[in-house]
Amino acid sequence: MVVIALFIHLGILITNNSIVFYHIWGLSHVRQYRQLQTQLAVCQSSLEEWKEKYVRVNADFDNFRKRTAKDQTFWRQTAQIEVLLPIIAIVDDFDRALEAQTGEQTSRVGLEGFELIHKSLNKYLQSLGVEVMTDYDIFNPEYHEAIMQIDAPGYESGSIVSVLEKGYLFKGIVLRPAKVSVAR
Repeated sequence: MVVIALFIHLGILITNNSIVFYHIWGLSHVRQYRQLQTQLAVCQSSLEEWKEKYVRVNADFDNFRKRTAKDQTFWRQTAQIEVLLPIIAIVDDFDRALEAQTGEQTSRVGLEGFELIHKSLNKYLQSLGVEVMTDYDIFNPEYHEAIMQIDAPGYESGSIVSVLEKGYLFKGIVLRPAKVSVAR
């Protein structure tokens, strides 16, 4: 008891885990200290809750950002497809014109002009990631559109007999399926 009285006289209070200095005339400060400790514990608990909420919101935002970037890529490719389809139609027109102009009555200069335009357009399409389909052996509904079925000796059923209109891929995605005739 004498030790406690001495500590109180010196202005020292020993609590469970700490030593608190106070003035003899201010025992109310000890009560305030305990109230502040309680408030501090409540604030620390609240801080932990807010930290958890921050982590969740930050993760949600990160997921939103990734999903938005993916959507932007999708819409960009969709817009490019909308631009590329008409250009492919022009290339098809040039293909047909070149086939029709191979007779003797056409001038060589006109034919060379068509060929230059055709090469230029194909080069442009390749720079955008468009490539012509090359697999025309067996009918595949993901890559080919069967326009007609014909009896073709020497071809197995389901084999492609002729390509009526070339198919195109855009960065590995079918831009336009090839229109083909298939053996019965």
